[in-house]
Amino acid sequence: MNILLVGEYSGFHNSLKKGLTNLGHEVTILAHGDGFKNYPVDINLGIKLFKKNRFFNFIKNGIYKILKIDISMLELRYRYKKIAPLLDSYNAVQFINSISFLGTPKTEKFIFNSITKNNKNAYLHGGSMETTWVDFMLNKHKGFSSLTPYIKDNRLKKEFQYALKYIKPNYIKHFNFTLKQIKGIIPSDIDYEIVYKGTPKALNMIPTPIDLSKLEFSPLDLSDKIIIFCGINTTNQHAKGIPYFLDALKIIEQKYPDKVSIKITRNLPYNEYMKVYNEAHILLDQCLSYDQGYNGREAMARGKVVVSGANEDFRNYYKLTQETMPLVEARPDVNYLVNKLSELIENPDKMLSISKRARKFIEQHHECTKVAKKYLQAWGLG
Repeated sequence: MNILLVGEYSGFHNSLKKGLTNLGHEVTILAHGDGFKNYPVDINLGIKLFKKNRFFNFIKNGIYKILKIDISMLELRYRYKKIAPLLDSYNAVQFINSISFLGTPKTEKFIFNSITKNNKNAYLHGGSMETTWVDFMLNKHKGFSSLTPYIKDNRLKKEFQYALKYIKPNYIKHFNFTLKQIKGIIPSDIDYEIVYKGTPKALNMIPTPIDLSKLEFSPLDLSDKIIIFCGINTTNQHAKGIPYFLDALKIIEQKYPDKVSIKITRNLPYNEYMKVYNEAHILLDQCLSYDQGYNGREAMARGKVVVSGANEDFRNYYKLTQETMPLVEARPDVNYLVNKLSELIENPDKMLSISKRARKFIEQHHECTKVAKKYLQAWGLG
């Protein structure tokens, strides 16, 4: 089969591609490159002129400030038209998001229409910010989510613009249009399953694919201090609940000065980040979610003890008990986090058990070839 994966934000489509190619399929990733993360893509549709040329970027920003027109979309359309003849006759197409190239709704619709004109078996990945998800979290959700900090304090509005844009009229209109054209939307974790379940065109959740060939399990060496790592991206620290982690770590550092070494980094380049990451025993992922982030799952695959979303819905879906939990559930509660971290520090054997279960869990539920088979079935190709 010939499959087109449109968009790449986290490594998701690269892992899915790995699983599909393991099964003998031809896969093309069309994406914008996602800036500094620089995920591999087969056809790069990233905007170059307005990003690399400071003069053109200055002109673009000036025009946008006055007229609210993003002239960089002209480059995106031009670059798309050049490669459009290559995008024909795929057996299945999956879009990572309704806004797959971080463009304006009008330009995204132009690209979406062109791709689906000759590729009718199209689907939408349900695992990132989207109109339905943002609306649900703002108006219907009873628990906590990555939008909780904004709901509690709307002075954080600027930090959450990346999410709030999806409930602007033009984004809502574009999402509704996209939903009408696709055959289904596929949630990839519990935070999205609870939103899409029972909505039009929602298909069964398929867990996020992880390429285990790149992630070697490393048994924990607890002969010295336990290293707790919190790697912060300041642009989304509130959405991930990082302030709760930081407050808990202050207490842990005072409580166990001879037993723990706490590593906190902010906006490190990838290579420097990985040096600290590789040394860590415990990774603090996120605590305003019901499932893990991509980084958290990869850490689990490596055998690290991950503190992240793992609520009752998550446990029920995977039929987990206290004895089989592959990670430590995080909650937006400092005292709770301190107690959970204290349990780990005082019971190293518990850490070793969680580490082994973490790898086994990822192998069982997230291994990319197993996941790819489920996607083929969902796309009607299995």
